[in-house]
Amino acid sequence: MARYGVLGQQGAIQAVQVVRRRLPVPAVVLVAIAFVAVVAWPGRGVAAAAPTPTTTASPSSPSSPSSSASPALPVPWPPAPGLGPGDNSVSAFGYATNFGPATSLKLYEPLVGMASSSSGGGYWLASADGGVFAYGQAPYLGSMAGTPLNAPIVGIAADPTGGGYWEVAADGGIFNFGNAGFFGSMGGRPLNAPIVGIASTPDGNGYWLVGADGGVFNFGDAAYMGSEGGQLLPAPIAGIATAGPGYWLAGRDGSVYAFGAPNLGNAASGVPDSPPVVAIATTGADSYWLLEGEGANDFSMSPGPGLAALQQRLQDLGYWDGGPTGTMNDATEQAIWAFQKYENQPLSGTLDASEFAQLATAARPQASVRTGNAIEVNTGPDLLFIVQNGYTAWVFNTSTGGGYRYRSDGVTSVAVTPDGTFNTQYGIDGWHTSPLGLMWRPRFFVGGYALHGDTVVPPTPVSHGCVRVSIEAMDFIWTDNLDPVGEKVYVHG
Repeated sequence: MARYGVLGQQGAIQAVQVVRRRLPVPAVVLVAIAFVAVVAWPGRGVAAAAPTPTTTASPSSPSSPSSSASPALPVPWPPAPGLGPGDNSVSAFGYATNFGPATSLKLYEPLVGMASSSSGGGYWLASADGGVFAYGQAPYLGSMAGTPLNAPIVGIAADPTGGGYWEVAADGGIFNFGNAGFFGSMGGRPLNAPIVGIASTPDGNGYWLVGADGGVFNFGDAAYMGSEGGQLLPAPIAGIATAGPGYWLAGRDGSVYAFGAPNLGNAASGVPDSPPVVAIATTGADSYWLLEGEGANDFSMSPGPGLAALQQRLQDLGYWDGGPTGTMNDATEQAIWAFQKYENQPLSGTLDASEFAQLATAARPQASVRTGNAIEVNTGPDLLFIVQNGYTAWVFNTSTGGGYRYRSDGVTSVAVTPDGTFNTQYGIDGWHTSPLGLMWRPRFFVGGYALHGDTVVPPTPVSHGCVRVSIEAMDFIWTDNLDPVGEKVYVHG
């Protein structure tokens, strides 16, 4: 499901009817941009010191958030060294001033939004886990970092009167800080498509939210001027920008839809390989920028940079594949199966053009367990979730009980993985020979049932009842101690 776009080795900000510029950046994840461009390396690690501390804020949305950012996530590979593009840096254009960060940021989740202070003398950056980083004269007023969320943060908007901002989540939850008022949200309400952006009214007494399907939701004094909801769009909507009393919606294909605002043109080329637009930002009531990203059109199943980008995107979302190598391997196939299962796609083990687009804008998968640490096994789609501090850190393809009858030691049994809540009892570090076959580094959670590595882990249930993952996935689980003795194991269908 669409939440945010990815800007890879090339990107562009297009000032409509003015200029198109290319930015040599390896990885950018944005939903909103204001006056400057944010370049984000979506690696996980320990957050570097921000100019002002990031603390937890009480949510103002009526939604009930229930997943949180982990304070100690595994680091599958180190972020790129140094400063500059690809390292959570800011690049300024025109008369914009770069206020920071002065050093590289290492974040749990990628940056997804940016908002300028009313004076233009500073800005706020927002990450997908709700963290807010303040620079220049922009004051730090709180964030959702460390607070359980139902859905990731997808954008941030500043109160134009100064002294406040809003964060918006993909489920439509709104979280207000400083002087920014709370005027309502879509949190806890059904949506046809995820929210992808927020824009404030000129006086700060209202805001609009937009969904990926073009649906617009107005709150406070924000007037409803129309939407693309229910229309057959050539591409999903990527963002929304204020235009006086109205607004513009930008599609990922570069189309711009004006409502109560002048129609200034668009970047839709109709060329299949054109980079997708990932954001729109206003420079006033009569101009705007479009931010083009690399995104789906640069993923590939062929060996090389396109496959490496695909592997990194899977890893960023939590579908463990060991990190980008640029070559196809078993870990990548396992991660693709996990992605296809979670997104209800055919289990092909490869991705086509439409799935590339879905991967580029997908949200991080969420386990049912939203508190504490746990291993969750959902035997419906056959997915294994690693939950840390209520945060879904990793997702794996698994193969559980196949439902067939088998005979062992003169007893006929049915291959079923038992439902229930258990605890990891002990592990064996190496190959273990059981009456039913070999297990790699098993972690037993009830009787003879274990989470273990296997050389055969298809996307379908075929085991005698154990929870199979790939050999390399089991090595990762052991190395990072993701299933310690005593860990809660929740199995359900």
